Amino acid sequence: MSLNAAVDIHTLIAAGRVIEAGTLLTMHGEELPPDMRQELEQERQRLWQRANELVTEAEALEQAGWTEEAWTTYHKAAKIATDLPGLQETLKRMDEAMALTKAVQHRSKRIRQNAARVAGKSQQSRQRMPLLLAAVVLLGIGAGLWLV
Repeated sequence: MSLNAAVDIHTLIAAGRVIEAGTLLTMHGEELPPDMRQELEQERQRLWQRANELVTEAEALEQAGWTEEAWTTYHKAAKIATDLPGLQETLKRMDEAMALTKAVQHRSKRIRQNAARVAGKSQQSRQRMPLLLAAVVLLGIGAGLWLV
């Protein structure tokens, strides 16, 4: 059983499931040789610590308003330790925030494009106004001369 447990624990660690690996290590750790148990525990602890460091960094980035960088950092942490408490909920929240940010940026771009289009049309109207006014005046003079 000890070899199977070691393989299972190593597989869980490689898959980023450090909490499950820790649970298996606690349950079957006594069956493993001490050096193998220590090696697995050190690897699990190293990944756990690195993932927590990345989450802390991502939280700081998020607080500073760097949403895309925070999103990337949270995903790096998830690749290392997918079963960190609360990480999946944070990833879902960040994905929604990124989608909302992109939607707002797209809407803002459309508004600017529409404003530029409307401004171009009103400028064309202002350019045509003197010509139209001159034509009306000339027609009025012509009609007045014709009547006289």
